[in-house]
Amino acid sequence: MYYSAPETAYKYIAPLFKGVVDWEIIQTHWRDMIRVVLSIKAGKLMLFTLLRRLGSYSCKNRLYQPF
Repeated sequence: MYYSAPETAYKYIAPLFKGVVDWEIIQTHWRDMIRVVLSIKAGKLMLFTLLRRLGSYSCKNRLYQPF
């Protein structure tokens, strides 16, 4: 999990968080992310296929970090 902002802190669950959301990378890839979501909704892309691709090509896939 990631914090939504750097100044956010939770007393009891803080160890669960890895860092802060990179909003800039999400904004950069927003259209691609929406395109993927719409493909899943239309049934053209299965969710497990997306998860498998993101897991196996994580370093090479430009959508890995925003998702």
